[in-house]
Amino acid sequence: MTRKKGAFQKRKDVAAEREEARINAELKKLMVSQIASYARVLKYHLGPPTPEARDLLRNELVDNRLPADQVRVIMEAKHKPMALLGLVSASLHDSGRTGLDTVQASKLDQTLSLLTDYLGKCERIVKTPLPLVYTRHTARFLSWWLLFLPVCLYNQLRASWVIVPVSGLSGCF
Repeated sequence: MTRKKGAFQKRKDVAAEREEARINAELKKLMVSQIASYARVLKYHLGPPTPEARDLLRNELVDNRLPADQVRVIMEAKHKPMALLGLVSASLHDSGRTGLDTVQASKLDQTLSLLTDYLGKCERIVKTPLPLVYTRHTARFLSWWLLFLPVCLYNQLRASWVIVPVSGLSGCF
């Protein structure tokens, strides 16, 4: 009788291990999807917010196989990259399901901190205005370049009457 009970318990343990491995695999796929979505969320956050970009971001998050509740949380957040990093952190700290030891979890947590730091650096670069001196210098350089462009094109083009339209077109772009 104990022999049957022992065999039954082993089958039950194997089934429990398989279920735990399946849950761990699902959590790992979720975390990979979250990290893969980070670049797209950051791109959206640093670019100009338009309705088309918002719809594109929502579609890309769904294409990356994020659950609908997480897509909703990210799309409703004012600061979308931080919301996504919060979801990644919550998934990481679900230590009962990840199967990571404390050293691995600590290293991944440090990596998340670095991502947050890099996000702050990107925002500072984007929000720093370009000095007026640089824009004026660029405008003056382009003005001189366009002024001397017909002189340089004179020997390059066979028909001299083409110089004026070519110079005009290059000035428009």
